[in-house]
Amino acid sequence: MINAIKEKDINKIANNLHNDFEYSICKQYPLINEIKKKMIDNGALNTLMSGSGSTVFSIYNDYYKALDSLKELENT
Repeated sequence: MINAIKEKDINKIANNLHNDFEYSICKQYPLINEIKKKMIDNGALNTLMSGSGSTVFSIYNDYYKALDSLKELENT
């Protein structure tokens, strides 16, 4: 991840996202996976649950895809 950041390579950064808690938390709260799927379907390079699950975020390389994703999630 450090090299990806130094190289300013958004694709490498997105591919290096990892959270050990995500699997067990998502089993308990399947809505998290639904949110992540919507983000990916709307063009996110990757998504990740932060920490122990207070937030789900995604990385986009296109502002308008991110905005469309936000609008869809707000209407859900």
